[in-house]
Amino acid sequence: MKRLLNYLPLLLLLARTFSLTAQPIPENELAIRTIIERETQAYLDRDAPKQAACWATETSLSQRISLGDGKIVVANGDQPSLCRGLATCFRELPDPDPSTFVHTNYRIRTRGEAAFVTFHQIMHHPDRPDSHSEQVRYLERETDGWKIVHTSSLYYEPIFDKSLMTKKP
Repeated sequence: MKRLLNYLPLLLLLARTFSLTAQPIPENELAIRTIIERETQAYLDRDAPKQAACWATETSLSQRISLGDGKIVVANGDQPSLCRGLATCFRELPDPDPSTFVHTNYRIRTRGEAAFVTFHQIMHHPDRPDSHSEQVRYLERETDGWKIVHTSSLYYEPIFDKSLMTKKP
């Protein structure tokens, strides 16, 4: 019994950890994640109308994409003009991209009808190295739900510090 009491703090900590990780995602956050992931998949599918349906219609939009090579893509405009630009881009890349994506480390802050979101994105393609980026979205709630107003993507090559890795005995 005394030995079990020695492990009680650890058991309580584990129970608390599991109860924290098992919490459902709040409805607002789930809706925000869903629209972000729908927009990402529409891009991979090269489906400009589906991607544009994720963007706000009641305000101007902006995009900033740092390609990791010192170049930045900048786009500003309303939803129809950005959709036309995207459709033009997709004509040059007609085939859907077979990449799969994972979004992790979501940080979502909502204030009324606005949301600020950051997350990590990993794109996996069978014939290329994975691409990593830190993503930022600003969304506003419109009559038909959350919509993306601003997108920033910062692509980078991850640096793995081998000194932090432990060797197996």
